[in-house]
Amino acid sequence: MSWRLLMGVALLALASAPGSAQEMRMEIGLLTCSLAENNEARVPTGAASERRTQEMLCAFKPTNNGPEETYAGTLESIGQEQEGSARRVMIWVVKSKLAAEGLPGMLQQTYAADPAAIGDDAPRLIGETNSSIVLVAMADRHDRTTSDKKQPPSAIVSVTLQLRTTPA
Repeated sequence: MSWRLLMGVALLALASAPGSAQEMRMEIGLLTCSLAENNEARVPTGAASERRTQEMLCAFKPTNNGPEETYAGTLESIGQEQEGSARRVMIWVVKSKLAAEGLPGMLQQTYAADPAAIGDDAPRLIGETNSSIVLVAMADRHDRTTSDKKQPPSAIVSVTLQLRTTPA
């Protein structure tokens, strides 16, 4: 009988662990961003890698049928430049620990790559001001040919979003 009690306590401890809290985030919407063409700032970081900053225009569509919001932002990445990267569309699933009740501008902040996900092709991006909001890449950047796979893809380091419009 004490063995079962011990197992129950262990399961409760695992359920309250930080990893489980991440899974308790619920999807609150989709963020679709178009990267600006020919608007990149490049800074060499050595070893054929570059740090790039691109402007983007984003639309956030909440899952609760709330009003769509428009954000302007920047995307900072590091790594090999991919052909056609200036004309990309990025899609993120927006997740939060808290239910979104249509808070205008709730995505306005800087998001940084999760340090625990180093090495992932598309690590999740965690809000720096409100860490309960996380951006999870829905689709890979673009299809790569076999020759492109020899070079490591660029990795997103951070995303900054500024609210532009929200319906009245």
